[in-house]
Amino acid sequence: MPAKKTRFTTLDLKACIAAVRKRFLGIRVVNVYDVDNKTYLIKFSKPDDKGVLLIESGIRIHTTEFDWPKGLIPSGFAMKLRKHLKSRRLESIEQLGIDRIIDLQFGSGEAAYHLIVELYDKGNIILTDFIYIILSLIRKRTDVTTDEKFAVHEIYAVDSVKQPEDLISLEKLIELLNNAQPNESIKKILNPLLPFGSAVLDECLLKAGLNSESCILGKTFNIEQENKSNDKSHEELHDKSYDELNDKSNNKLNDELNDESNDELNDTLNNDLNATKIESSVLTQHECKHEAEKLKTNCDKPIFDQQNNMIESEHSPKTIKQRSSPFNNRIKITNIIRRFAHAGPKPQAEDFLQSTRKKQKLINFSIGDNVLILVPDVDRGPTDAHNILGVIIEIKHNKLKLGTKYSTLHGYYSFHQVEKAPGEPTLEIQDIIDNTPRSVREIMKLESITGGQGILKCDCKQGCKTNKGKCKQADVLCNSRCHHTSSCCNK
Repeated sequence: MPAKKTRFTTLDLKACIAAVRKRFLGIRVVNVYDVDNKTYLIKFSKPDDKGVLLIESGIRIHTTEFDWPKGLIPSGFAMKLRKHLKSRRLESIEQLGIDRIIDLQFGSGEAAYHLIVELYDKGNIILTDFIYIILSLIRKRTDVTTDEKFAVHEIYAVDSVKQPEDLISLEKLIELLNNAQPNESIKKILNPLLPFGSAVLDECLLKAGLNSESCILGKTFNIEQENKSNDKSHEELHDKSYDELNDKSNNKLNDELNDESNDELNDTLNNDLNATKIESSVLTQHECKHEAEKLKTNCDKPIFDQQNNMIESEHSPKTIKQRSSPFNNRIKITNIIRRFAHAGPKPQAEDFLQSTRKKQKLINFSIGDNVLILVPDVDRGPTDAHNILGVIIEIKHNKLKLGTKYSTLHGYYSFHQVEKAPGEPTLEIQDIIDNTPRSVREIMKLESITGGQGILKCDCKQGCKTNKGKCKQADVLCNSRCHHTSSCCNK
């Protein structure tokens, strides 16, 4: 009885990717559940189809129909997956290089998120944005060989995965077999030289008529005899292919000689097609409709009469031109309709390009420039400013790392989220007091003269004598909204 498989091989991964792509590609994510800290379930659904994808870090990924037990309270990583992947379509699933790493893309464009599943060693499941900046992962680690960190806000190096290598040439293979020790298994010699593993190697040997277990160099396998037989078979295949090619070329030559009478028809069609392209490119929409109706009417008329057809030769230029005229008219109608359809969205495309050029994406920012950061209404008070003055600390993958005079800001900002401050820079990088990342609301609260967003109030019933009230904890005085305007010690 064969041993139980505990991990996916590269062949299993290829088969699984094809099955998942066929089953779930283009379907939206409904929810994400966690079975344990390494196993997660992604539920897909559309009106007439539902399914579940199981992902176990370092072990496996496949579809499942089993009713897996789910945790009562979802983990933090499961909540992160729900936040970013829910209601998004599975756009693609690919293998990165030839490593046992799968990249699942949910959504498209700048709204895309990548779920990277590592199925080697201890495994990992990593959630990144559209430029592969890590948003969350189940296992933080540092690569010992490359000293690369896998943590939040770091970039997942997609280019550093193992890429497929070129197979060794036939001459090099023969040389290696000649230099190998006799009485050694062919499988044992070839396995370290080829990148696709022992299972594929067994299949290749069987298709070549060799038994992978009993094929021994010098006994059941002789490199000189095999090489001669291969050369002979190649020569026979070459002669057969040459004869087939010779027959095809002769048949083609005969067909061309028989079709010389159609040359004039082809020239006529090509000239009419070129003339139609030039005419249709300068027509307006009204002229397109008029010309199409005119050509359609001409198509319904008889082309020539039967008495003249009996007199004219079947392959004469006049007959050929008459035969081609209805076909040419239909080509003209089709090209005119296409030109008419193309002229419709053209003004909309020009308006879109003009509005795109007005955006701030094309402004060249540099480190040290001052920018204005828009503060959402929910993050500021009624009397607070609408913008925060910031300075660019770092530019990474077309994203801006910003800082204010109090501290740095969380995450990275896109070009369209900020506006270049007018005049000379007044805030330098060295003016930042603290490098602890803070949110926009926290920075706004430090800059505000009224305490920022919201008004604190407490419901103390003991006159604010203890530090349990919100006002006491925030070190602010009570106001008229606190404890129903009754007196207290914090006024």
